Amino acid sequence: MGFVQRVLADNQLDSAVAETTAYIANNAPLTIALAKAAARRSAKPEALRDFDRLNAMVKACFDSQDYVEGRRAFMEKRKPNFQGK
Repeated sequence: MGFVQRVLADNQLDSAVAETTAYIANNAPLTIALAKAAARRSAKPEALRDFDRLNAMVKACFDSQDYVEGRRAFMEKRKPNFQGK
């Protein structure tokens, strides 16, 4: 089912966690916030998930300057400079 992506020795765990968190932190802040909110909402009972709020957050990501910057950076084959706007 793809639940396990890698298996590490105990002494490799800290560096793997640091690597993964650095990778995540380099993404657009608004998108990271949306992903965290979506994960929290998906753990709630369906009646409490507030899909309208989640949809508003998705729209805010697509309407953001960071989204435009991410697409532009991709097309220009460069690292994006996200501002959280």
